[in-house]
Amino acid sequence: MTANDEISGGRCCSQRWVYVVHITEHFVHISSDTITLPVPMTPAGFDHSSVSLIIVNYNGAHLLPACLDSALATVPAGSEILVVDNASSDGSRAVLADYGAAVRLVPSAHNLGFGRACNLGVAAARNDMLIFLNPDVTFVPGWVSVLTDVLQQNRDIAIVGPALLRPGEPIPDYVPELITEQAAVAGCGLSTRRDTWLALGGFDESFFLYWEDAEVCWRAWLLGWRVVRSEKCYMYHEKSAITGQFGGWDAQRARNSLYTYVKLMRWPVVLAYTVRLLAVCLVKMLRWPHLSAGLLDAWVWNMRELPHTLQLRRTIQAHRIGAYDLLEQRIREHNRQMMASQRRASGRPVRRAT
Repeated sequence: MTANDEISGGRCCSQRWVYVVHITEHFVHISSDTITLPVPMTPAGFDHSSVSLIIVNYNGAHLLPACLDSALATVPAGSEILVVDNASSDGSRAVLADYGAAVRLVPSAHNLGFGRACNLGVAAARNDMLIFLNPDVTFVPGWVSVLTDVLQQNRDIAIVGPALLRPGEPIPDYVPELITEQAAVAGCGLSTRRDTWLALGGFDESFFLYWEDAEVCWRAWLLGWRVVRSEKCYMYHEKSAITGQFGGWDAQRARNSLYTYVKLMRWPVVLAYTVRLLAVCLVKMLRWPHLSAGLLDAWVWNMRELPHTLQLRRTIQAHRIGAYDLLEQRIREHNRQMMASQRRASGRPVRRAT
């Protein structure tokens, strides 16, 4: 692949409107231009049998050896491991140099955040199966084949994610289903086919951190794909080991979640969410005044970007074939699961769904 190549993709056996992804020397730029393609298109020379692991790193030198050693021990032959380094200052690149040709460095002169760095990794990757990762993960043998089998055997699935375990958490003895449909899966472990990913347009580069995974998964649902979690694929994930360095979760959540709702969801749902979010933000600003500037900036940013957001919304709405009812049901299920998980973590009783 050369700089300034234009690559696009479609879904098997059906015409579909897709984003156009412009690969440039430094970034992957996603536009709202659209084209139709009757069959998936992947550039000649790409390997459909192996995977590209795209690990986004920022000051994770202390995490990289365990992650890379585990990856090298568990990936199939022909796979490649790319580390997109977001201008780390902790010696991460020296750690990567110790791995020689086994690990390929994709350097960035600036900290791009997660989604933009993943898009940069896609531009450099050579294989057809893509798996996005953080450096705070280690792997269970056989994990790659479980994910790739799901994608190879189910062309209507755009995205599959693993079951993420805390370090030391036991692997379940029994799971009733091999895959379960999800509103979204975590960005860490998110796996996809190259042609499908390019058809979706990749991660929205408006995000720095947080919600980029939910947005692309919801977008996939609306464009007629499915998003699932493999209940038989496990990774150990030390959550927030990297993202915890940045802080500002409240402001990023407000900014990115509101943008996602306005861009993708039905107007009554957008209105209801906006009212709830505004109430939450006002309470936080009163209780924790130090959060006020960031939360206010989140709302100002959304107002400033509203014309562009509405343009993207019109593009997606014009070519939506997925059912809103199904996506909204999956979101409600996800929210119930999150609340139950939080209750278990706090020792409170879990409410049964009625």
